[in-house]
Amino acid sequence: MKKSFSIPILTVIALFVLTTSAFADVVQNDVVAGGNDTIEAGDSTTINYSLLASNTVPATTDANGCNATGSDPATVTLSVPAGVTASGGVNFTFIGCGNLVPKTFSSNTPGDYTISITSISGGKAGSLWQTSSATFVLHVVAPPPSDTTAPSISYVLNPSSPNGANGWYKTNVTLTWTVTENESAGSLVKTGCVNKNITADQGPTSYSCSATSDGGSAGPVTVTIKRDATDPTVSAAVSAGTTGLNSWYTSNVTVSFTCADATSDVATCPSSQTLSTEGSSVSSTAQTATDNAGNVSNPSNIVTVKIDKTSPTVNVTGVADGTTYTLGSVPVAGCSTTDAVSGVGTNAVLSTTGGPVGSMTATCTGGKDNAGNVRPPVSVTYQVIYNWTGFFSPVDNLPALNSVKAGSAVPVKFSLAGNQGLAIFKPGSPSSTQMACTGSVLPILEAETVAAGGSSLTYDSSANQYVYVWKTDKNWAGTCRQLSVKLIDGTEHKANFQFK
Repeated sequence: MKKSFSIPILTVIALFVLTTSAFADVVQNDVVAGGNDTIEAGDSTTINYSLLASNTVPATTDANGCNATGSDPATVTLSVPAGVTASGGVNFTFIGCGNLVPKTFSSNTPGDYTISITSISGGKAGSLWQTSSATFVLHVVAPPPSDTTAPSISYVLNPSSPNGANGWYKTNVTLTWTVTENESAGSLVKTGCVNKNITADQGPTSYSCSATSDGGSAGPVTVTIKRDATDPTVSAAVSAGTTGLNSWYTSNVTVSFTCADATSDVATCPSSQTLSTEGSSVSSTAQTATDNAGNVSNPSNIVTVKIDKTSPTVNVTGVADGTTYTLGSVPVAGCSTTDAVSGVGTNAVLSTTGGPVGSMTATCTGGKDNAGNVRPPVSVTYQVIYNWTGFFSPVDNLPALNSVKAGSAVPVKFSLAGNQGLAIFKPGSPSSTQMACTGSVLPILEAETVAAGGSSLTYDSSANQYVYVWKTDKNWAGTCRQLSVKLIDGTEHKANFQFK
């Protein structure tokens, strides 16, 4: 609403004293600084002008009394700047002193405008006028805005807050903006402020809304939304292990998990599992992964493997380690191969060393299971001895002390259960050593000795006996000696003799 200002003329007006020696009537107004001299653009103000007689006695320079009367009116012309409009034009008339002449000024343009009196015409003859006191500055100010409040911006999220972890949504999200301008709706301008229905996964995405109106500006208001409604994935696979044959593993097997998430990334992924149990169906356990939005994967696949870390069991059969067997009664050696997990792939093969008498070794090699585990060679060592039944006549067995003439040849007879060849003695055997003469003396008749000659060994097939002719020394007379017969089977057989 436009405003007008009108202030009654002051009841007491100070006399204006001219700087010259002459008197003049004074044109004045009722302008009050900071009052009716100030209007808002588009408004108006009324200024009352009046005429004050400055002389009350006849004067020689100015008309006597009031210079303007009804019969001698005075016409005032105002200087009004462009941008200011004076109601009724720039002229007005005085027809006396003391009466008020209103003049209304208006302007649509803010600024400071000086309004003064240009001239006064008419009045009594010889009238003088003083107009400077009627000059004033009209202050036109911009009107305050009709809207003093900026728009308000609000929004609604549905769901109202993230329903996942770490600020993530796991469902569809709607964003609805509300921009309110109650005072100057027609001046409202929005930027952004687009409602959203988010149905696809997305990383952190910002949406903003700002608005301006005659009341000011608001925003931008920013909302960041991140959505991940998709579960992560997890898969299991063998990552380490020694492969054998026929799809078997011959060591512990490591199962590792691979996790992935396209939007919020993986938060937790299962640790590797170690499969150590042996068997044809050893399985991992199903595991799940979690993403940063809190989505949990379906259980992983289960990895099933075959594990055989143990080589087959191989045993030497028939003969036992450390056992002594008699030639002709030695068990048949063999190999036994078993495997409790993957089964036998290749049976162990027997080999023997040594013999036919003495120390012998039976070895089983090459045993392998279906997983490819190979058993190291397995061996047993045993002894094979001749079937010794003692010395035969004319030699008596211990503890008898055989009496014989020194220098004679003694036939030492014994059996090895058949002809075992003549290489039956150990090197340096038979031999004799002197001994104390103790024990029961059993004489060997001279008829039982043989013709003197060198010692020799023969085999008597008719008697199934070996005959070793032992040539004694004449110098042994009066002594006793022990005969030692060492065979290549590692046995030693002794007989005692007294020489005469």
